[in-house]
Amino acid sequence: MRVCPKCIDYSADRLLAFCPTDGTPLLEVDPSSDVWNQATRVIEQKQNAAKTEQRRLKWKRVVLTSMLMATVVVTVAAFSRSFSVTVERPHGKLCIEAFNDLNDNGERNEGEPGLSEFAFQVLGTDVDKPLTTDRKGSGCFDVPVGTYEVVAQPNDDWIATTKKTQTADVTTGRNEPVLFGFRQEGELCIETFNDLNRSRARNAGEPSLAGFSFQVSGSGINKTLTAELERGVCEKLPVGPYTVVAIAKSGWTPTTETTRTVMLNPKLETNVFFGNHVKEDVCSGGDQKREWGIIINKYGSIWGETISIEHVFSQGCMTALVTVTYELKVRGAVPVRKQQRYECVKTGTEWNCGAIRSQAEASVTFQVPRRTPN
Repeated sequence: MRVCPKCIDYSADRLLAFCPTDGTPLLEVDPSSDVWNQATRVIEQKQNAAKTEQRRLKWKRVVLTSMLMATVVVTVAAFSRSFSVTVERPHGKLCIEAFNDLNDNGERNEGEPGLSEFAFQVLGTDVDKPLTTDRKGSGCFDVPVGTYEVVAQPNDDWIATTKKTQTADVTTGRNEPVLFGFRQEGELCIETFNDLNRSRARNAGEPSLAGFSFQVSGSGINKTLTAELERGVCEKLPVGPYTVVAIAKSGWTPTTETTRTVMLNPKLETNVFFGNHVKEDVCSGGDQKREWGIIINKYGSIWGETISIEHVFSQGCMTALVTVTYELKVRGAVPVRKQQRYECVKTGTEWNCGAIRSQAEASVTFQVPRRTPN
């Protein structure tokens, strides 16, 4: 092999008739000779090798560029993830207040105290936290700005007067507290009993009656309750005064007052009883023809001459109001005519009468005109 004096490259051409790099003739060579052909092949091989090297370098640049771009993408992604974790959202203060809604209007008014130890659950983005009010009835803590749902969990024997679930928008500035109102409750139980002996009081063996209704009003409540069962009806209501009115039922006659006023206290059961008996609309002939004077004299004599005895059945045929008119004659004095009223109650078939002495109209005096002598 010889060295080309032009490109300093080796050549298999012993004559070195051409430059191995660019094919420049170095000697006078006949194109039809083997030397020419051999030199031409050598030059083509070098050119092909050069092209192959160029393609290899090109792909190497492409691969390096792709790797660089992938590295940049991965780096940016890693940076983004790192950024989202390390940067915190701004915070604000969420406050909750529980108060005793004394007037049951759903708003906090002057003089309505806070309630301690009332529990709430705060729900929001990445927040699920319980909160309990302090001795002043309030509770606060820091949360990321945003919208939160506050759920009240009322204590036993308390009724919510505001919505149990409220929404709060927390900002970085001053936030108004979320208000929750509550009222204490008691239990009102009402029962009607069958007053079998018409004593106006419940005695042993007198059963409860179902199907009676009552109107309950007071402390912001006005509703009708009905005893569907014989044991009466019970209802939990806010504490305070109530008026209970027994609604009349066909076929029954009340034996007790039909209106009662009660005070409902917290954590206590308040009972109200009303007496009724089966109504008897038709009085027997025997009751109509009773010798009322004999019955009355059994319990208290009337001193004087009886003028008349009248009776009125005030409650069916179980109670009668008897009026006795009599005249007192004293020698040497003007005769005096009086009236005495008796209330008679029937127990079974027996009538018991007692003089009415506590009422002003129970005894009336009539002055009999003095007779003029002929």
